[in-house]
Amino acid sequence: MYKTLGETRAFFAAFLPLVADCRHADIVVAPPFTAISTAAEAAKGSQVQIAGQNVSWSKEGAFTGEVAARMLAEAGCRSCRSVSG
Repeated sequence: MYKTLGETRAFFAAFLPLVADCRHADIVVAPPFTAISTAAEAAKGSQVQIAGQNVSWSKEGAFTGEVAARMLAEAGCRSCRSVSG
């Protein structure tokens, strides 16, 4: 539960210049679900990849607090840290 949308923008403004020349590692940031779209927009054009923190095994349904893979993909994620279910 770190970073509001404004804090996410500020983080990427400070972080991206620090890693701009990184060529020997993959850089992946997994923000909270509420900040994924903001992070993906901020990271656009950089080598920083955006990941989800968690993805549900279910395609959709009444699973409070869960996030479907298609929702993460649409928000800008290309990977995820863990699968719940």
